[in-house]
Amino acid sequence: MNAEAKDTSRRVGMTAERIVDAAVELSAAVGLHGWSQRDLAKRLDVAPSVLYHHIGGQDQVISGVLERLLDGLEAPDAELPWQDWFRELLYPIRPMLLRFPGAARWLLLHAPAFPAVTAVFDAGIAALARDGVAQPALAATTIIDTAMMAITLHDDRAGSQGGPRDHRAILEGFAAAREGSSSAGQLIDEVIAPLADDSADDVLEQHYRYLLESLMAGIAARPAG
Repeated sequence: MNAEAKDTSRRVGMTAERIVDAAVELSAAVGLHGWSQRDLAKRLDVAPSVLYHHIGGQDQVISGVLERLLDGLEAPDAELPWQDWFRELLYPIRPMLLRFPGAARWLLLHAPAFPAVTAVFDAGIAALARDGVAQPALAATTIIDTAMMAITLHDDRAGSQGGPRDHRAILEGFAAAREGSSSAGQLIDEVIAPLADDSADDVLEQHYRYLLESLMAGIAARPAG
């Protein structure tokens, strides 16, 4: 069998859905940007050209992964006060996105391309406008982008963008700062040191919620639109 015939035979039964299935598995294992088209083709036992034939390049595959991840995403109850609306949306979405390192970063850049995200944005803007928040579109974008950036920070700390981070070694580098500043010592004890042990996830979750609550409090304190 020549190479062309072999490539054609491997296309039999291959679908875009099967390709996305495999990409979802790879993304959960190594992150959204931790695999290449060649890795994906090897997992499916096909030539890379088969992927391009059925779904396109890597950007199209990643978009398929995100669409799968966002499947079923719904806006919270429209009757909720706007702060509760965003809590209902953004607190549960964090663990979902953390299962796929790099997903939050991708959404920061490509969110409008996903109909499910656009519908949620529209609902968030409507909740803010209903409650008289000034510049509701800007407020909604700022809240959601801040959430995505905080999740991206967690991904980066976990090493999804360049290998595992040795937080204990990093902590040792702050030893001199403790000697010259009591506030630096407090920062190290309360925030930095827990990142080097099993409580890191709890610390980052607290940071995420504190960040969003502080942001929403600031938005609420602005003069009404």
